[in-house]
Amino acid sequence: MVTAQPAPGAMLHSRFFSSREVAVHNSMGDLWVSFLGKVYDLSLLTQQFKGDILLKPILEAAGKDISHWFDENHQD
Repeated sequence: MVTAQPAPGAMLHSRFFSSREVAVHNSMGDLWVSFLGKVYDLSLLTQQFKGDILLKPILEAAGKDISHWFDENHQD
C-alpha cells in the first residue's frame, strides 16, 4: 500500500492505493506512477508535454513503480 503525493502540477489523492489500483491508471489521459512508497498522478504532465519524445519513458512506466530510476538515499 502506498499513499499519493502531488507532483508539480499533479492532483493529490489522499488515501492508500494498492499496486493493483495504481496499475489501472496506465494511459496518456490517466497516468499514475508510484515512487518510494507514494503515488503520483502525472496525467496533467502528459497533457502538457503531449507528443514530446522525452515523455516516452514515463508513458512506458504508466501504472508502475519507478523507484528503481532513482537513488533512494538522495531521491535523485
